[in-house]
Amino acid sequence: MSILKGSCLCGSVKYEAKGKPQLSFLCQCRQCQKITGSGHSAEFVVSEQTVSLSGELKSFDMKSEQGNTVSSLFCPTCGNPILKNPQAIPAWFSSMPQLWKNRNCSNLKKFSGVPAVCLGINIIPSWKRW
Repeated sequence: MSILKGSCLCGSVKYEAKGKPQLSFLCQCRQCQKITGSGHSAEFVVSEQTVSLSGELKSFDMKSEQGNTVSSLFCPTCGNPILKNPQAIPAWFSSMPQLWKNRNCSNLKKFSGVPAVCLGINIIPSWKRW
């Protein structure tokens, strides 16, 4: 069984998810652009039952362009985003792989066959198109 471990920048919040992610995606919505400070957010979706968290988290609820509420959970000390939880699919958490302890390519190859999608392609900034 795969175990994904990660933490925030300051190490106050730690998490792990057991098992294979159910989906991977790049989201290019405005909220993800603002959260990451880049043109997109790379994320893996894991089942809520597989996730364990330690440390204090703060939550900020935001509305997607489709009107769905998504909770962004982050470390109150360093502000690092940890997980997102869409109310439309409450049993799912999305996690950013850049927070994982082991981020090398061989770790990601374990997840070959995980469905991958690109969200928000209709709002890709002009500077990011090629």
